[in-house]
Amino acid sequence: MSKVLFMLDIKKVSQQSEIETITSIAHIVFHEVYDPYTPVEFVDQFIEDHQSVSAIQKQINEEGFHYYLLRENNTITGYLGVQIKDCNMVLSKLYVLKEYRGLKIGKQALAFVNDLAQKHTIKQLELEVSKQNSNTIKMYERDGFEIKDTLISLNTDGTKVEDYVMVKTIPF
Repeated sequence: MSKVLFMLDIKKVSQQSEIETITSIAHIVFHEVYDPYTPVEFVDQFIEDHQSVSAIQKQINEEGFHYYLLRENNTITGYLGVQIKDCNMVLSKLYVLKEYRGLKIGKQALAFVNDLAQKHTIKQLELEVSKQNSNTIKMYERDGFEIKDTLISLNTDGTKVEDYVMVKTIPF
């Protein structure tokens, strides 16, 4: 049986309830993705610091972030967040709920980000991705991103975290 390709509706977040939805998704997805190799306490703290309602509101109001909900037939399938800085754009978040993974939602979301970058005359897209997230890295590479650098940091318990910095030049 083949998987159905969704026609994705991408809506810019503008209401408090939509931000609350993103926070709820973050609690689900972050634990699914990061708990296997990151202490749960660190994941919880990351969500509080970066994906809580107050953190997202601050990012939108003060830091040039734009958040979008990903939907298919009014069913929320995930979200994405970008930060525009001068002529660069950071793809800060792209998360799809587990039951919708493998349906090309990430690919459609990346096409949206590429179009958004061109509309804003962005010269370069950048993102960070866990070195252990091989499927996502492959998706980004298929979209034209290249690994530029490796970031190494330590969790509060001393365990090492390695992320790739990936970049893509936007053609005009």
